[in-house]
Amino acid sequence: MRTFQESLNLTHKPTALIEEFLSQQPEHINLINVEKHQPHFKMGDLIWETTQGVKAVEVKIQTTHYTSLFLETRSNVERNTPGFMATSQADLFINYSTHSGSGIIIPFKALFNWLAQNLQKLPTRQARTRVGVEYYTSEGRIAPLEALALIPGARVFYKPLVEIPV
Repeated sequence: MRTFQESLNLTHKPTALIEEFLSQQPEHINLINVEKHQPHFKMGDLIWETTQGVKAVEVKIQTTHYTSLFLETRSNVERNTPGFMATSQADLFINYSTHSGSGIIIPFKALFNWLAQNLQKLPTRQARTRVGVEYYTSEGRIAPLEALALIPGARVFYKPLVEIPV
């Protein structure tokens, strides 16, 4: 089991890859990594200025092979705190797999609505994270990628993880 800090460190290169990917999109103007400036910013992890306006982006990184996503509904079961699906005010959700080099971009509101409509059909799972000598438990629903790719506005992309200077 990884510590919280080890998990954070694993996300730096993939997040840089997502930043690079977004900056190559035709609508791109500017990109700010909010995590570097203000951790736990409720608007998301990235602020992406585009020709269509400013978009807050929630980024999640998967370091193992997956065919489903963990959509966090409670970030800390022991303290009963809501997960990112309830607290994020992002416009876009991006999940990237370092294993497959693929990702999915979904309008956050559409993802939230889809989860609300399908909540009872999706299995609940928990994940434990170590912080120092203590642990906390996150809880979420397991959503198949095939179903998420059908959400209106969803887009799957492929960008293999290569060495990116961070």
